[in-house]
Amino acid sequence: MVVRVIACVLAAVFTGAAIATATGRSTRGQATCASQSSASFPGAYTSSRNLVVGPLVLVDGRVYSSPEIVRRVGGQKYPALVAPGHTVKIALSTRARRTNALTYADSMHAVRRLEDGLRVVTFHACRKRKAQSRAGGRAVTFWSGFILASKPRCVHLKIWIDGASAPRRARIPIGRHC
Repeated sequence: MVVRVIACVLAAVFTGAAIATATGRSTRGQATCASQSSASFPGAYTSSRNLVVGPLVLVDGRVYSSPEIVRRVGGQKYPALVAPGHTVKIALSTRARRTNALTYADSMHAVRRLEDGLRVVTFHACRKRKAQSRAGGRAVTFWSGFILASKPRCVHLKIWIDGASAPRRARIPIGRHC
């Protein structure tokens, strides 16, 4: 029985990878300084509403989104902020990849279909002088983006800061409490 379960899991993983490769679509993206947006976020690193992991802030990432909103808009918008000089990689957990996708990378902000979204995004913050946004008086790089959701769920993320070998873990309540 255990061997059968493992075989099914491996088949699903390899099939998903094969589909992404066969369609020519990458499941990974790069959000760069060239694609930053501009805005001010007072108190971004101190607000209990925001998900803060080291130099990363997902604005309103700790705020519960109702299932009705998630169903109506297909997920939730979470602006991403990264402090200058840092690189942050966010990956959806294996379980979350079935029902969620990220749309932060260059040219991805218009994507609204789950199958077109990304599973991993690496944010490369601008140098301090090039960063066009402010968070609590500090320079930050800001990207508009969205976490797509085909159904309400507590989304589990893995987050690597500056190439760390082990990820930090975080959760976002998209239509379901964590």
